[in-house]
Amino acid sequence: MLESELERDVVAWVESQGGRALKLKLDNERGFPDRVIILPDGFIAFAELKRSKGSTKKYKQQEKFVTWLKSMGFPSAFCSTLDEVKELCK
Repeated sequence: MLESELERDVVAWVESQGGRALKLKLDNERGFPDRVIILPDGFIAFAELKRSKGSTKKYKQQEKFVTWLKSMGFPSAFCSTLDEVKELCK
């Protein structure tokens, strides 16, 4: 599955749950996760999406952001399937 297809599926699933899957681009920060997932009841998670086939390289800046967000108490992970995103959002 291409990353663009995974993003489409993630956005559709999150919206079906009453939330939003925002794509934020930070001018001065590289490696910020692809999607900020906001769900009802104040739930926020961060998903760095990777396609399931081909190059799935995790860049150092991405790994640092995911690790930092986890240390701050936010669910954050690299995900290559919709099921992994759903698990992140439990």
